[in-house]
Amino acid sequence: MKIHGKITRYNCSYFYLIKPHLCSKCKTRLKRAKREVVVNSESNEAKNYNFSCVDTYLRGNIIFVTFYFECPNCGEIYQIDELKTLEKNDKRHSKSKSK
Repeated sequence: MKIHGKITRYNCSYFYLIKPHLCSKCKTRLKRAKREVVVNSESNEAKNYNFSCVDTYLRGNIIFVTFYFECPNCGEIYQIDELKTLEKNDKRHSKSKSK
C-alpha cells in the first residue's frame, strides 16, 4: 500500500504531551502511547477524519498519528481530552477541599 501523506494531531500543547500524568484510578504514572491509522480519503471511514492540513486537503492513503495515555499498572486508557477534564476536576476538587 502506497502512503501519500502523514498527519499528526493532538489536542494539547507539546508541554502537556510530555509532562507526567497520573492514573485517576491507581495513581500510577501514565505512559504516552502513539496510535497510527492509515485511512484512504475515498473510503467510508474518511468521514471520521479531517484531511485538511494548513491550506491543503490531502488525498489518498494518509497516516493519521494521534496520542493517548495508558496506565501500565491497571491498563486504563485515557484520550487527551478525557485526561484534561479529569485533571481539571481533580484540581478543582483539591482546591475546594483545602479551603
